[in-house]
Amino acid sequence: MFSPVVFQIPADEICPYLECDELERFPYLEEKSRITQGSFGAMKKLEIMRDYLHPTMRTRMKSYSSDDKLLFALKSVKIIADAPLRNMERDVLSMVSRIPKPACDNIITLMACYKWKDSMHFLFPFVEADLSDVLRNINNRCPNHLRERLAEGDILVEHWLWKEMEGVSRALSAFHNKMKNPFKDVKGKVAALHFDLKPANILVTSDRKLKITDFGQSIIQIIDDDDEEKSLPHNTGHPRYEPPEARPTSQDLTQGSHDELMVSLNYDVWSLGCIMVEVLIHLLGKDLQAFDKALAGLHQTAKEPSGWKQVRFFEEPNKLRQCVTDSFKTFENEFQNDSAQNEYMKDVVRLLRNMLDHDKKNRAYSWKVTQKLDEARVKFEAIRTDGDSLVVAVDKHGFQDRKGFKELGWRNGPEIVSFSEM
Repeated sequence: MFSPVVFQIPADEICPYLECDELERFPYLEEKSRITQGSFGAMKKLEIMRDYLHPTMRTRMKSYSSDDKLLFALKSVKIIADAPLRNMERDVLSMVSRIPKPACDNIITLMACYKWKDSMHFLFPFVEADLSDVLRNINNRCPNHLRERLAEGDILVEHWLWKEMEGVSRALSAFHNKMKNPFKDVKGKVAALHFDLKPANILVTSDRKLKITDFGQSIIQIIDDDDEEKSLPHNTGHPRYEPPEARPTSQDLTQGSHDELMVSLNYDVWSLGCIMVEVLIHLLGKDLQAFDKALAGLHQTAKEPSGWKQVRFFEEPNKLRQCVTDSFKTFENEFQNDSAQNEYMKDVVRLLRNMLDHDKKNRAYSWKVTQKLDEARVKFEAIRTDGDSLVVAVDKHGFQDRKGFKELGWRNGPEIVSFSEM
């Protein structure tokens, strides 16, 4: 190959944007066995020889592959005039690449971003499995070590998959709230939404790391610093994981629809809540296929529902489907003989109910999800250490100022008396 483009990551570790001449050539060896075409671009699986990779690129690939053969995913999206929402992916990925650790550990790494001919091209490390493979393994491409569930005596908060889900919540919170405004001449803060959070868009590396990917339907906007009611234009995602307020398409918005729908930053939180329910069903060894059938309103002896992917977690006018609320009860009853895990699961279910609140005004935001998960973990550790949830609750809420409190006791009778009277 004659003088191909050599990509590199600069010292600031922010992936640069390049505009390449049409005569430029790239050091790609195509593997045509995995080429997919979607509404937001085509994805190809590629190999790049090490000789054509700058050392900065090889270093960044270490967390994805220890193999000598370095595989990448190349997403190509045709540039469409007068379609700002469809052309926003470059700006989104540029900002996402600036998210610092630890949140960036659970977001796919952008290796290169360039314009060539009539398309934008995004280069990522290739990851074979995604969370849908872990949960359902329909194509039998998920390694067994990624599908391990909780065994008897295992601790949920110590299982790699649940810890990674906590990481995904942190990454989502950073994406929503902590991206820096790159425009020096525009005042305000960045507000962003993914709009298509689903198991298939959470990659799973061979060393058990979850990575949020596919920002093709994401939207970013600069809003006033004092704007408390953050809202963004609406894009469409996967029907199964969409919240109740999901309605018009991005095409409707780009055509200047008068019925433009603005959604809040907790739109993605609903999607995350749905995913967490499915992850818990899997980890606890329950039947996810049975859940799918119940969600679709089918009898358990029926065949796999052909349209199960389209059935939402709620039903009109404003309630969760019965199988979802039944799952909550199952989760709460799972650890009856382990007070620490029992309390932890109650906290998680309480959070899930808040994440799946039909009313977006009452629904939790991603920062609150992360906060509640952290608090639940701290509480779990305290109960496991002290062995009594009541002691932990008293310590948490405290009686630092004991004025007005008296020690009470009771004789072998119905009344409570002061110890001083006994």
